[in-house]
Amino acid sequence: MPLTPVQQTILDNGNRLFSERSGLLLLWQEMAEHFYYDRAWFTSGRATGQEYAQQAFSSDGALYRREMGNLFQSMMRPPDFYEVKAADEDRNKVGDARQWLQDATGFMRKVMYHQQSRFHPTTVLTDHDFVTFVSNGFQN
Repeated sequence: MPLTPVQQTILDNGNRLFSERSGLLLLWQEMAEHFYYDRAWFTSGRATGQEYAQQAFSSDGALYRREMGNLFQSMMRPPDFYEVKAADEDRNKVGDARQWLQDATGFMRKVMYHQQSRFHPTTVLTDHDFVTFVSNGFQN
């Protein structure tokens, strides 16, 4: 079945964007090899028997990245970071509504932090990815 012009355009754009992405993958690979050894698989995988972090001269960068990534958890998601509230502040003060909102907040926390939701491990991984690959690009 031949592709329509719209489908062909989408396919061509996708192929072009993926080919342009190779430079970014090389940058991420280099950053991961110095700061985040566990994620250094953007352009090459780790073979069985290959030395872990063999390209690192010092572990200082990885330690700094780990500490900063761990700080994100406490700074951005303290234990009470999520709360269900109404947009109208007056409704948040009504007894029945306040109780329902508190119950909804408790329910959502249980769902988010349930082991099968993988919310906590995913946010930890995301924090470390942000510190390594995104925040290095920010400049004043």
